[in-house]
Amino acid sequence: MEKENDILKIAGKQNPFKVPEGYFENLTSTVMERLEEPVVQEAPVVSMWMRVRPYVYLAAMFIGITCMIRVYTGLTSGVDDTNSIVEQATDEYLLSSVDTYTLYEYLESGE
Repeated sequence: MEKENDILKIAGKQNPFKVPEGYFENLTSTVMERLEEPVVQEAPVVSMWMRVRPYVYLAAMFIGITCMIRVYTGLTSGVDDTNSIVEQATDEYLLSSVDTYTLYEYLESGE
């Protein structure tokens, strides 16, 4: 702590940085002289294709997805056999869990 006080006594507490005289008076004019004139660009011409292109791409994407789904479901037509086996097992389970009297009542009611 004492060493820090010695440094402050030697260097002092004055701010060594100073702004040149008249700097802020001429700052605006100096900056404006250095700036380039803005270049005004014309708005680009947007063609009909540029406007429609996102929608065409979106439609093509959905058509592609539809084709992929159809190809996939066409290739998996062998799955129907598995589905019928599962349905049979489900039917057998349901029939085994229902007693004969309840089944006759259901058939007589015509539902």
